[in-house]
Amino acid sequence: MPAEKKKKVSLKEILKGIWFVVVALFFILLHVLQWLFCESTLLPLVWPLLLFLLAGIPLAWWAARKCRTWLTRLFDGIDSRVLHIGTMLLLVSWIPPALLLSTNYLFAGKTVVKETLPVISRGDSYSRYRKYYWVKIKKDGATRKLTLNNGMAVEDVDSVEIEIRRGGLGFDYFEHPRFVLRAGR
Repeated sequence: MPAEKKKKVSLKEILKGIWFVVVALFFILLHVLQWLFCESTLLPLVWPLLLFLLAGIPLAWWAARKCRTWLTRLFDGIDSRVLHIGTMLLLVSWIPPALLLSTNYLFAGKTVVKETLPVISRGDSYSRYRKYYWVKIKKDGATRKLTLNNGMAVEDVDSVEIEIRRGGLGFDYFEHPRFVLRAGR
């Protein structure tokens, strides 16, 4: 009975695999960054999510069909629809929400308006090393959770004064929150 030969993995295949992992991590990071960017806006999270579902996924599916031969070549002859669509989801689906966020930010007005927003809820949370306090504010249907500075009591915070910059598509960006304490404290 002849022994089966083990196929050796070449350096080229190892480098190609590493390259695929680096590119995948980069595009996953783009997905994460756009959602973090959404946290700095008073933009309801549902708008980028709807764009991701209604524009990003169909765009990725279309791109996977159009680039079928290129993707097959890229994956050394593997002609798998699932692999192609998954790759394009990773590469392309972040574009519509990112366009919404970046367009809104780039065309934002330069004037800043200070606005005082009431606290709608407050609480505390625990991280690995410390306990921190937070308050939530709401504007135009979007809710944001802000962490209080060290030494501030959560019961003392009555409202939050923030600088609001009007985005180009109508959604607001807030900067430099300042916690307003209750009178007499």
